[in-house]
Amino acid sequence: SGTGVAQVLQGRTVRGGGPGLTFSAIAGGFLGGLVGLGVAYALAERFRRYGDRFEPAHDLRIPFLAEIAEFDSSDSGSLLPMRDAQRTVVAESFRFAASTLEYSLNKIKLHSVLVASAQTGDGKSVLVANTALAAASSGKRVLVVDADFGSQSVTELLTGSFQATAGLVELATGAVKLDEAITTVDLGPSTSLDLLSRGILPVTAPEFFASSELAATMKDVIRRYDLVIVDGPPTLQVAYSMTMARILGATALVIPHESEPRKGQELVDRLGFIDTEIVGYFYNRSPLRPEALISTGSMHDVLGDRGLSSVPSERPRR
Repeated sequence: SGTGVAQVLQGRTVRGGGPGLTFSAIAGGFLGGLVGLGVAYALAERFRRYGDRFEPAHDLRIPFLAEIAEFDSSDSGSLLPMRDAQRTVVAESFRFAASTLEYSLNKIKLHSVLVASAQTGDGKSVLVANTALAAASSGKRVLVVDADFGSQSVTELLTGSFQATAGLVELATGAVKLDEAITTVDLGPSTSLDLLSRGILPVTAPEFFASSELAATMKDVIRRYDLVIVDGPPTLQVAYSMTMARILGATALVIPHESEPRKGQELVDRLGFIDTEIVGYFYNRSPLRPEALISTGSMHDVLGDRGLSSVPSERPRR
């Protein structure tokens, strides 16, 4: 009988092992598939790039302000289409940018904003200059503050060159008054904007931007304008950009086409540590959409000449 028992037990082992091995194989395959899907998703997210103007709104949970099409300065010989090529699709997009920015700021009862980007090369300074020109062209009293002490790109764009003159540093330290620190940029008959660049006096930027004198100066300056737009350094590369965001109370982001979502998320996360309202984002350097060209012919009427002007509309290059 001992031998029989042994045979019965062996039979049970064989019968029980078949389904167990099958289940293990199925479970292993299922879990392996899940792991594979997880790895594939992680890799896809790691190398994902923004391809649509509404994607950042979904990812970052902030409002979309305006889309700025990519353009080639050779079309007009200028990086300032709002000044030199006003009857273009790109110039019209900066008008949209100015109007939506103003509306967003009015909702939170502010009229000063830092325009921030994650890194250099995002097109922030060109966007700031043209959006400010668009706002000034609509009759607003506009001040542009070039707070990117390491670059001064907005100053070069608006004036054609960078010359060391009294500016923000001298104003904050009391060395000059506001009318001595600003540079007026003429846009045409009865239209201009004011520019406040870095200045001459040597300072350590982080200490200067953290000073109570700068905060008090900015509050006084803001009261004198309808709109104050500040171009700061890239936020993920230079820390004092966040200090200016806190002083102004509002921030608008520049998210370039084909940029990495993780950088935009890091930008939002960092700004979340300070007291600033993110009013939305500009989707910059996007491909020109065909439907945007349909309205080009109507821009003459918008500009008041009923389409009688012989100046042709220009199509920006991609």
